[in-house]
Amino acid sequence: MPNPGLKWYQYKWIRFWMKFAGMSPSGRIAIRFATWLAPPHKAGTILKTMNPNGYIAPSATIYHSDVRFGANVFIGDRVIIYEAVSGGGPARIGDRVCIYRDSILETGFGGRLTIGPDSAVHPRCQLNAYMGSI
Repeated sequence: MPNPGLKWYQYKWIRFWMKFAGMSPSGRIAIRFATWLAPPHKAGTILKTMNPNGYIAPSATIYHSDVRFGANVFIGDRVIIYEAVSGGGPARIGDRVCIYRDSILETGFGGRLTIGPDSAVHPRCQLNAYMGSI
């Protein structure tokens, strides 16, 4: 068992549901079930390693027409990834990226947003890419 803080039944429950995690409606429900027995706060950083689709918190809002996630990403509580206007540029989130709670990533008017592999966006950060790239 990789995390000694989890009891065996917690680990089995979480591991089972994380097999089905993803952006589809059923994948989002599976993530909700997995988090029922997961420790609070940064538990998602453990969960993201259990599925190549990573962990996207049920409270996260993804409202972007061109966002691509790398493998094993962590998208925390109340994160918003948003395309402000039609024609906003792409948002690329690299492998093993962690975006922590209450962060906002936004593109508009052709602006592009790229977060490289193994990066972290800390709580309450706001990144707005309008007409230029970040």
